[in-house]
Amino acid sequence: NTATFRNLCDIAQPHHKIECLDMWLDEVIQFAPPDAVIMIVGNKTDLEEQRTVNKHDAITFSSLRNVDTYVETSAMDGSGVNKAFAMLL
Repeated sequence: NTATFRNLCDIAQPHHKIECLDMWLDEVIQFAPPDAVIMIVGNKTDLEEQRTVNKHDAITFSSLRNVDTYVETSAMDGSGVNKAFAMLL
């Protein structure tokens, strides 16, 4: 039974920067079991023209912080949602 921790990041909001996840990740690392799966989900890809979180930066951040996976989704049009859930299985 592996614990899964995921955080949803709104990629289209000016105040949502990828670095804001640092505190969340610190808490997960502190309290999660060693075999926990950590996922960051960048949501609202349907608002590409309003994007404030660069995908490359998010992937690099995730890699540097040893996050298991970074995936982008849109709850509005459903893109990437099945992929994100499939990664949890």
